[in-house]
Amino acid sequence: MSHESLASKQAASTRIGSISLKANRESFLVDEPIKLSLSFQVVGGFRDNFTQPVWEEAYKAHDVSLRLTCTVSFARKVGRVFSKKVGKPIRLVRKARLFWTRNPERFNKTWVMVIDENEVPTLPKSDAEAQSMLLDFVRTFDLLGTDLGKGEHSIVAKVRVKWGQHYYVPKGMVGATSPPLKIICK
Repeated sequence: MSHESLASKQAASTRIGSISLKANRESFLVDEPIKLSLSFQVVGGFRDNFTQPVWEEAYKAHDVSLRLTCTVSFARKVGRVFSKKVGKPIRLVRKARLFWTRNPERFNKTWVMVIDENEVPTLPKSDAEAQSMLLDFVRTFDLLGTDLGKGEHSIVAKVRVKWGQHYYVPKGMVGATSPPLKIICK
């Protein structure tokens, strides 16, 4: 099977899983910040194919950098639909760089360095740790109570993750919406 057909199968099965939105408490004053914790994972073919043997082949094909862009926006329920945007969309960028290592402690010659949203590079110790560092998101966001106004509100997080064409996955995008979270502003 060629790497093009393998990559297209991987992209087709990629999705966002385990999406969760939580607040540090249920009730807030209008003038205080609301701390929301959002967590989700990119699962499926992309994750399954992001392994050391594939890194080796990608490195040989001169495909050595990956950029993952995640956009998070919040919306509140108006009528029956979650249509009223709350705050500005937040953009997170993670990167991965493949490199040739001469470290005698490493069994594999090609390895990955993951660079998080804060531009901090990290060398994972295993394939699973690299997948987790690149494709698992846990972030805390602050919303202002004034963005919502007084009353009871239902809020959702809308997440979109996209990436470009690579040896192991074609250009693609996945999106998901969190379950609604009830918040009371007094």
